[in-house]
Amino acid sequence: MTVLTRPTATTETRLASRFILGFLGTCVFMCVYSTQSILPELSRDFHASAVATGATIGATTLAMALMSPIMGLIADAVGRKRVLIATLILLAIPTLLAGFSGSLQELVFWRFLQGLIIPGITVVSMAYVSEEFPKDRISYMLAAYVSGSVLGGFLGRLVSGIITEHYSWQTAFYVLGGLNLLGALLCQWMLPQSRNFIPQRKLGDALQSIKGHLSNPKLVTANTVGFFTLFSLTGLFTYVNYHLSDAPYNLGPATLGFLFTVYLIGMVITPLSGKWIAKLGNSKALILAMCASSLGMLLTLTPSLYTILLGLVLASSGVFVAQAAATSYVAANATYARSLASGLYNLCYYGGGAFSTLLVGFMFTHFGWTGAVLTLMGSQVVAAGVANFGWRRSGSGLSSAAA
Repeated sequence: MTVLTRPTATTETRLASRFILGFLGTCVFMCVYSTQSILPELSRDFHASAVATGATIGATTLAMALMSPIMGLIADAVGRKRVLIATLILLAIPTLLAGFSGSLQELVFWRFLQGLIIPGITVVSMAYVSEEFPKDRISYMLAAYVSGSVLGGFLGRLVSGIITEHYSWQTAFYVLGGLNLLGALLCQWMLPQSRNFIPQRKLGDALQSIKGHLSNPKLVTANTVGFFTLFSLTGLFTYVNYHLSDAPYNLGPATLGFLFTVYLIGMVITPLSGKWIAKLGNSKALILAMCASSLGMLLTLTPSLYTILLGLVLASSGVFVAQAAATSYVAANATYARSLASGLYNLCYYGGGAFSTLLVGFMFTHFGWTGAVLTLMGSQVVAAGVANFGWRRSGSGLSSAAA
């Protein structure tokens, strides 16, 4: 297998790439969680339960998980930019068709297709950063991508909520589809070409790379952390909508959409996380982030809406820092077949999100919001424990690089 050396990059290239990576994250994550703020509305329209409509989130994240390793193989064979552009164009198709859904099953189908396409961004962007920038800059570049993802997650929920309340949820999908096409045009114009990509087209090499990544304890522990990281975030923001749409809060779709303004706090915190991770090390940064996130989840158990909002700020911000720590740890410790390494991480990461919609939905249905929160906190304890014992023993790649 070919081992890549770390490239250098000019200041101008780094700034341009930070911007475009953030933009890519915004475009794609406007689609991923676009139904979260309108789940109660979908339940009313389709006469479906919370768990059933939660499948509009679970189907997308499950498809993302399943497709991520395959997309890693494709990107390692054909390149980076062409996959990124094609992804945005193809993503517009099921997004637009979702607006024509006549049943919940149809909507879940189109959401599943969205999830199959999205890894073209989520997987390839991490590999692009790994190849184009030196090791001590990876956390900064990926922090920009995560920040864009945070903005996209917020805008997708907000736009869907506002459009649904004033027009319809179908119109929301039409708008998102149009934005994907616009994003493809802008990325074709602005995205720098990959300069250090080395294609890997032999199946034997790919299988050898898979075996190598799965036997690398650094990557295995990072993948485990990724699973429980998105598990906690997806479960929290999927079912808090039902919690707050019921009495005594009775929040509507638009208000629930504005609820996700807490994500904007993450846009401020996530870029700073690159410095924190480099200073503290991946393990310590992730443990502290999970502690803050768990404290925030506890606050959502209080009856005060303002305290719940504060809890959501803490919980989401902690997860964003944890995600930056995990992805930078993968990028720093994958020395070959980086798209595949990213794909395996995303398999676990989005698998956690998909599983969360089922387990947390079950807990919410049978044990209420308290049962859901305790389940989410338990997942964060596991993630922190894996990072504490796994990453410290094997070393935190970025902290040593930055020292």
